[in-house]
Amino acid sequence: MQELNDSFTNDSFISEGTILVKYTGSDEAPVIPEGITVIGKAAFYGVKLHSIVIPKGLVGIGEYAFAFTKLTTVSIPAGVTAIGEGAFAIKSLVAITVDQGNPCFTSADGVLFDKSLQTLITYPRGKLDTQYTIPSCLRFIEDNAFAETLIRSVSIPRGLGAIGNYAFAHTALTSVSIPSSVSKIGTHAFAFCEQLNKVELFRITKVHRDAFIASPVQLRYRD
Repeated sequence: MQELNDSFTNDSFISEGTILVKYTGSDEAPVIPEGITVIGKAAFYGVKLHSIVIPKGLVGIGEYAFAFTKLTTVSIPAGVTAIGEGAFAIKSLVAITVDQGNPCFTSADGVLFDKSLQTLITYPRGKLDTQYTIPSCLRFIEDNAFAETLIRSVSIPRGLGAIGNYAFAHTALTSVSIPSSVSKIGTHAFAFCEQLNKVELFRITKVHRDAFIASPVQLRYRD
């Protein structure tokens, strides 16, 4: 394993200790050095990156770490226990895979979940499927989980507890049926969905006032 100093620059990888702070190179398929344990916030943000080799010793991926790159797939090692918001906000991304030995995360059909399959974290923005049936065991849809994806139709299961902020923002959804088990819908959850014209939900659901902003929706309440 490569020794890392408290702060160093190794070719195109700028690091502080074992944290990769920034990638400054032009290689579109870089190999992150062994010894790096954390990919810092926005470390590869906007880089013209088509593939990446992540070291097995990695434990954390920071906010927006790979956002706006050109990655099509990402493989998460067994040791990663923390993934920041927007880490995989990538329009070209079609699938996320997770090492089976990872204790915190898993993937199903390229979609990222927590290990228990109760929280949906990221539906890849480049995934070509336009219809999706959410697993019946799911309890929470994470912030930005489906934002800017190609989803046009989604089946939400009974038992889902909450829908996070911006969860379905900027999608092509046309209609949604929200079960009575959903107690909360976050801010901008269905915002900027230009084709969303019908939403059925129950009056007991707590809906943020900006949940459907800029969407031409008619809310249909059920008691």
